[in-house]
Amino acid sequence: MKRMLKTSAAIAGSVGLLAGACYANNSVDEYFEYYVSRVRCVTRLREKTDTSSCYMIYTGGDPEYIYGSVYASDQVTNMTVGAFSYACYRGQSIYIPSNTYEYGYRSCCLSILGPSYTPQHAYGYWSPDSV
Repeated sequence: MKRMLKTSAAIAGSVGLLAGACYANNSVDEYFEYYVSRVRCVTRLREKTDTSSCYMIYTGGDPEYIYGSVYASDQVTNMTVGAFSYACYRGQSIYIPSNTYEYGYRSCCLSILGPSYTPQHAYGYWSPDSV
């Protein structure tokens, strides 16, 4: 009986440790809406809490696609990894990898460009961290 109680306590303790390993991040989506062109539109700065990719969904608008990239809190340094920006087609969601957190920045913004110099209406959601 004592051995069974010790084993049960050890298992319960292990489960408690695993449950405590959940990490919170800033993955709440925030709405954006801009008239996009080849001139960069920038969302407000949001806290970056981990090394996960930025999440963006382009829900609607005039252009078939828009470009997204992640900028550091100085709003000058492009932290996007693998490309200058990533195309996101209407109705599509994408993950944008960045080195924002790895380089010590604790906030970032999403930079959005349109495919042409003529301003076009575009809207969607983004979050600095992903699940």
